[in-house]
Amino acid sequence: MTRKRICTTCIAALLAALPVTVQAQAADDGLPPAPPEAAPASDKELKAKKSDVAPAAPDPKTKKLGKKQMSWDDIVVMPRKVFIKKGRFEVSPYIGSTINDNLIQHTLIGAEVNYFLTDILSIGINANYYIGSVSDAEFATRYQFGRVPSLNRYHFHASLNFAYVPFYGKFALFNNKIFHYEVFASGGVGITGTEIIPRRFSHDSFSSIALTFPIGLGARIFINRWLSAFVTVRDHMMIDRFEPTGRSATKWEGSGERADTRFINNVVMTFGVGFFFPMDFKYTTFR
Repeated sequence: MTRKRICTTCIAALLAALPVTVQAQAADDGLPPAPPEAAPASDKELKAKKSDVAPAAPDPKTKKLGKKQMSWDDIVVMPRKVFIKKGRFEVSPYIGSTINDNLIQHTLIGAEVNYFLTDILSIGINANYYIGSVSDAEFATRYQFGRVPSLNRYHFHASLNFAYVPFYGKFALFNNKIFHYEVFASGGVGITGTEIIPRRFSHDSFSSIALTFPIGLGARIFINRWLSAFVTVRDHMMIDRFEPTGRSATKWEGSGERADTRFINNVVMTFGVGFFFPMDFKYTTFR
């Protein structure tokens, strides 16, 4: 039988697994001793040194401010108002129409000038001219019901108004352009020039000046830094005269009523644009 050659390395590994007595016996046989076992690492060696640890890469979304690390997600930005009105004049031409009288229709053309004491409070003057026309309903009332209605034609209106803005907001149009808007309430005092439409052609017409208290609501949309568009609905409350001074009600044939004066609600809707002067503005507060 031929003796097989045994790898020295394999023998060393085998001897390392044997008890010490076996290893000593193997040394007596002339074999190389087993390699010594490595001592277990201590707790201090297992702890990583700070110098051996590579520093973490800085986060691109953070910014170091001295000793404080702040994330951009923690910063809350309050955007400025896109439109400043304080200390500016608004010149607003408009057109409109009466909406609550089906016997006579008035179209009005006018303008309003406002000065903004603050961004939410303004004072201004308003004036317009009326173009009145009797509707077909007045003719039908005469001949179908046998009654002649009392009608007054309006000629002009002028008033001093105050406005207050309780709401302000914005909306996106087709997810593309953002428009800012506001809702305002107005009230004031003024006068309205009226003229009676006689029930009989033989009677002369007469004019009067009625004390008027306009109140209303409106909305304004800002287009750029000096231009806006608006819509308003105002109720011109006034006490109007339907009989001239000294005229007897018996002269009105076919009428069983007499109304020298009457409380009138003249509701008008207007559309217009506003031009702001100066055309530009500067912010005076910190961002």
